[in-house]
Parts: sequence; C-alpha cells; structure tokens
Amino acid sequence: MSNIVKLSKKSTQGSITGRDGYIVAKALAYAIEIIESLPEERQEASDREDMIAIRDAMFSAGLISTAKESARFRLFQERPAHWAEPFFGGEKPAA
Repeated sequence: MSNIVKLSKKSTQGSITGRDGYIVAKALAYAIEIIESLPEERQEASDREDMIAIRDAMFSAGLISTAKESARFRLFQERPAHWAEPFFGGEKPAA
C-alpha cells in the first residue's frame, strides 16, 4: 500500500514524463481493445467499464479517438480510412 501512496503523491506534483496524459490514454486504449478482443466468457466486463469511465472522465474526445485508432492499428493492423497510405523514399509521389 505504501508504494501506491508514494506513486499517488508523486503524480500530483505535475507531469513525470511531459506526456503523462497521452501515455495513460494509450494504455487505457490498449487495455480496452485487448479486453474487447477476448472471447466473451474471458472478458473482464467490470474492468472494461471502469477503464472506459476513467478514460472518458480524464481525456478529450479527440485524444480518446487518436489513442483508440493507434491501439487498433498496432494490435490488429486496422488502418483508419482517414490515415494517409504509407509511402517510402522521401517526397510523396504526385498523383
């Protein structure tokens, strides 16, 4: 319990990494996506619901969307339609 208290006290003093919110939003997005990808009988529904409540209370809709898209791409290789197609070799070729 003392480690939790120490972490809580430290986190209230400001950003630890300079991008704490972004990292926490991505961690929640990954966790939610993984839970949802499990067979229904293995899903931890109450944890998922709590994670969604924490995420929604702490972060803007834009950050939530970005974190979710990033997690889905990294985990499942699902590229959102609005993401540009990847290209290699410097400048993007003219259409």
